[in-house]
Amino acid sequence: MITDPILNNKSLRQQVYEYLRNEMIKGNFRPGSFLKLKEIGANLGISVTPLREALLQLEVQGFITIYPRRGFVVNELSLEDIKFAYQIIGALESSVVINEQDKIKPHVIQLLKEKNKALRVLLEKGNYNEYFLLMDEFHDVLVNLSSNEGLKDILNIHKSRIYDFPPKGNFPFLGTWGDGSCEEHEHIIQLLEKGNFFEAARYLRDEHWSFTVHEDYIKHYYQPE
Repeated sequence: MITDPILNNKSLRQQVYEYLRNEMIKGNFRPGSFLKLKEIGANLGISVTPLREALLQLEVQGFITIYPRRGFVVNELSLEDIKFAYQIIGALESSVVINEQDKIKPHVIQLLKEKNKALRVLLEKGNYNEYFLLMDEFHDVLVNLSSNEGLKDILNIHKSRIYDFPPKGNFPFLGTWGDGSCEEHEHIIQLLEKGNFFEAARYLRDEHWSFTVHEDYIKHYYQPE
């Protein structure tokens, strides 16, 4: 039975959902594999009802597919999935810059600078797991200026889709990709500092979150030869 005290204030369905997501992130539930409900339920000491509820939530979010009379399959992540996710993330993040530009004060810009500097330190150390976590925090500095919780939920789902599954590629090349991303961050910061919010939003959408711009790195990361 799930009894983690940290999760006691959450519903059983939410606890099960988080357990399943963590198993996917750790690579214990691999893309393309069928989930064994009875085995999972027995390991957790729960009935299949909260398990099915959590799986339905995962299906809505695109993590799994339910096949009638066959079972629950963890979805593969195709290049088209990544392309669509980039489009959605870029559109939503850029909309925050436009809609919340009055909130982009010097202290916000300073926080962006500090986080980007910390990202470069992590790259130099080759600490790519921490790098990805901090990269989310960098973007959240802007996203959290919005009070639109629905927008944040959509962003979290699509970022989870492209970041949470263990990569197929090796890590060394990420230093080059990461350096490029940090340079893009610096350009965005400079535009914001000048008050050029519309150009910052355009660059964020059409360059930083462009599948085409980053396609070679994306293919190397997700589908190495």
